[in-house]
Amino acid sequence: MFYFKIGNIETTTPWEQPRYDKFKGWWNELNRQVDLSDYKVYLVGAFAENVYGANIPTMDVDIVLRNEIKDYTYLKKILDTAMILGFERNMFIDIKWVNEAVWQDHLGIRKKCERPSKSKNIFKRIKNHKRSLKTMNGKVLQERELPKTSRIKEVARGLYEIEGYDFYTVSKVNKRIRENLYNGKFLDLKNGIR
Repeated sequence: MFYFKIGNIETTTPWEQPRYDKFKGWWNELNRQVDLSDYKVYLVGAFAENVYGANIPTMDVDIVLRNEIKDYTYLKKILDTAMILGFERNMFIDIKWVNEAVWQDHLGIRKKCERPSKSKNIFKRIKNHKRSLKTMNGKVLQERELPKTSRIKEVARGLYEIEGYDFYTVSKVNKRIRENLYNGKFLDLKNGIR
């Protein structure tokens, strides 16, 4: 039996490769259930590239929220709801909030232009989990924890701010750009999906 736990969210239904029709249904339902008016919301990563015509195998949908956080507890609700609605549609929604330095760094990678200085900027991300665990028939397939090299602070119950440069994600994106898998596509969901 499949089992996955991420933060306080659990599912026993394995997810599949994301499809645009399911994603669009997820987006519409997320907008019905939570108020996203305080945030910019972007689709990034392999699935974003696929929306623009690429054919990159991926098992998740990467979503980034930006803007000032007014209520950490409500941000947790948004992140949790996004994941739960994804699992209901057999999709893994990998969603997080990022600050401007992280966003500008990733734009710089994608567009091959100037990036923020690692020594002068504070890079922050917020996630609704510190740990995830995936098992099949009781055997651990994958166990992940937030990087110990970053400063991690719980900003609301079950909501974690990660301060530090994300070398793992940046090196993965750089590699995919070098291999011509990524063209630097992302989608502003509030203006791109109806």
